[in-house]
Amino acid sequence: MAVIEEAYISEDIHQLKAEANRKFAAQDYDAALSIYLDILAQLPAREPSSSTKNTTRAADDDRDVEAIDDAPEPEGETSDSNVASTSQAPPPAFETEEQEQIRLFRSVIYANVSATHLRLEQYRDAVKTANQSLLDQPNYIKALYRRAQANEQIGGWSGLSSALEDNRLLLTLPDLPPSSKPQISESIKRLEPKAQQAAETEKDEMISKLKGLGDSILGNFGLSTNNFKFTQQPGGGYSMNFVR
Repeated sequence: MAVIEEAYISEDIHQLKAEANRKFAAQDYDAALSIYLDILAQLPAREPSSSTKNTTRAADDDRDVEAIDDAPEPEGETSDSNVASTSQAPPPAFETEEQEQIRLFRSVIYANVSATHLRLEQYRDAVKTANQSLLDQPNYIKALYRRAQANEQIGGWSGLSSALEDNRLLLTLPDLPPSSKPQISESIKRLEPKAQQAAETEKDEMISKLKGLGDSILGNFGLSTNNFKFTQQPGGGYSMNFVR
């Protein structure tokens, strides 16, 4: 079983992590965020090939993977037992054990930063930091879930469709806690019509803008877009007819 070894992470960083946990538990999210960012600044930079690494990781216990919720306990947020990647690819070549352990630890901290941004309603930052977590640990359940939460709050077709995609992915992951499956399924049911409606709304807005642009140009010739009728053809595509 892969766990984060104390020997590879300094005692000072562990103390900072514990302090950030306490700040998070006390709902002092600004302070927690500052400490988490300080931890990241002290960790080695990501290896250039980290974004392509897909390793299989098992949690050292299941204390933190029983369920995913909107407001997880801070011990769960940063517990090393929450390090779990579900990719079935073989371990990357030429990565030392120390590099691996630091990569997994960094992924957890980025996921904690994402959770803190969520509490601060800084949704775009939550997405960005969840992305960073997933660079180090693809298919990391906590990071995927937080990215989905943040994108749903951002809204629009792009945000909602991204949230929908992450929730669908979560349901396919073998490490997803069974108790979380109904919650994820409910999110998918909620997001599907919202994403479809957002797509229709944005399409109508785009057509309206294009129509306005067309009218401004055609107006120079005493015409408007109403002078052109588009008819969808059975085999696909449209035909255009001029109407006086």
